[in-house]
Amino acid sequence: MDHIRQIQQRVNQQREEIIQFMRDICAIPSMNSAASATVQR
Repeated sequence: MDHIRQIQQRVNQQREEIIQFMRDICAIPSMNSAASATVQR
């Protein structure tokens, strides 16, 4: 299986987690550097 298909499958498997992670990142104001706790999870 080629690398692109593998990546697509993994993204599809973790789609909801990826979306929630991005929502969490977007919800944190960047001015106070509070994103590190979310990024480190």
